[in-house]
Amino acid sequence: MRRFGLLSMRTLGVGKAGMEKQFKEDINEMINKLSNQVLLNNGENINLQLYIDRLIGSTINRVLFGFAFNDNQMDEFNEIKSTFDKASRWQFSFCGRLLVAAPILRHLPFFYQSFVEFSELPLPIYKYLNKQIENRIETRNLKNEKKEPKDLLDCYLDQMESDEANEEFNMDNFRALCYDLLLAGQETTGNTLSFLVLYLLLDQRVQSKLQAELDNLVEGCEELIGLSQRPQANYTNAVINEVQRLCNLLPLNLSHKTMFDVEIMDGKYFLKEGTVILPQISCLLYDEKVFPNPHLFIPERFLDEKGQLKRFDSFIPFGLGKRLKINKIFYLIMNRFTSF
Repeated sequence: MRRFGLLSMRTLGVGKAGMEKQFKEDINEMINKLSNQVLLNNGENINLQLYIDRLIGSTINRVLFGFAFNDNQMDEFNEIKSTFDKASRWQFSFCGRLLVAAPILRHLPFFYQSFVEFSELPLPIYKYLNKQIENRIETRNLKNEKKEPKDLLDCYLDQMESDEANEEFNMDNFRALCYDLLLAGQETTGNTLSFLVLYLLLDQRVQSKLQAELDNLVEGCEELIGLSQRPQANYTNAVINEVQRLCNLLPLNLSHKTMFDVEIMDGKYFLKEGTVILPQISCLLYDEKVFPNPHLFIPERFLDEKGQLKRFDSFIPFGLGKRLKINKIFYLIMNRFTSF
């Protein structure tokens, strides 16, 4: 399933020029709405988080089902977001952590009710997913024609109908895949952008340097900045990296289990098959040997003496593996700062 997801993202052009135009349209719409609200509010405070959440949710939904949330669909999105907020609070609560580490505890009276409540949380999400799936299947049956897939749902249905399909490709697994993508993408990307705004508000020096780099890039450019300019935006990339390092998005990453007995660190530690592992990423992100003064916001730590972006093996804010969030963050930063 993981391989299918990565191949489908590549087919759809996620993270490349294939979907860049649509992502730019979503960002431009958010900037216009925000600008209009600033004028209407006459200097009063604005909850930027609402705009960020909608943008991220629309981006993920566009990948899954081919469309962004419009004004008439905000009730559906708000219910999805509220459900994920509740699920996130439960998973990182004391009771939630214990149940994740030792599921057998769910049979005890103290934990049973909490487990039942958590088990029922995804129901509104699955209702929304079922609606999109049923509508798409009905549309495909009516048209009865083969087209290039426009989203992840099309890719999945094509795979189910192909000769290479196996029992793993069923709608239960697709709903689970969508749920995971929505949950993981919405919170981590939204929190990264929120912390970015906070850090820049508190550090005018960094804000000015970021603005200067983007002003230089946008000069002579007639359209919104995109991925083609990213290699020239070293300071912008350094700011993104430093935000993700310092805000410590996932102090404890998702739990995993060892699939077989294993020895690590030259046999110093032995982990038995089935051992639950909770990666504590903050130990790496705040390692003073790698990042001096780790609790200070210093984007320059990610630049070498020539101003080129540096890479650190210890910089894994989301853990190990492929990630697609960084392009969305890059789009938003560059175009938000070049709109005024």
